[in-house]
Formats: sequence, C-alpha cells, structure tokens
Amino acid sequence: MDLFLPTYFPDLLHIAALVRSKNVIFEVRDNYQKQTQRNRTYIAHAQGVLPLIVPIKHRTTGQRLKSYEVESE
Repeated sequence: MDLFLPTYFPDLLHIAALVRSKNVIFEVRDNYQKQTQRNRTYIAHAQGVLPLIVPIKHRTTGQRLKSYEVESE
C-alpha cells in the first residue's frame, strides 16, 4: 500500500511510483499547503520557464485537501 499526495501535474518520478504501486491511496485529509505541487507546476517555454498555477478559493485556515475549490473568476 502506497500513500500519495494528489498533485496538479506530477513529475515523472511520481507517475512511475504510481504505476509500480499495486495499491494506491491518495491522502485527502491532509491540510492544504500553498505553493506546492498540489496547485502549481513549471514547464519549459520558448521564452524560458513558464509557471502554471491553479487558483484556489480559500475559505478557512487548515482547509482539508478534499474540500478546496478552483477559483473561476
């Protein structure tokens, strides 16, 4: 059994570990942490590195991973 944190755009090592695992469990009761792979990633672009960030709607401190929403405005 392997425990993984859900990420917006996981790196290849993360994906390889998911593929190798026989029993995957995603941690959803953990507190949401800003500025992590949970809502951002970086890609190579013609003009350098481009950050890709999912805007999150924050309601309270200590918000659980399973209860956050994407900001659409």
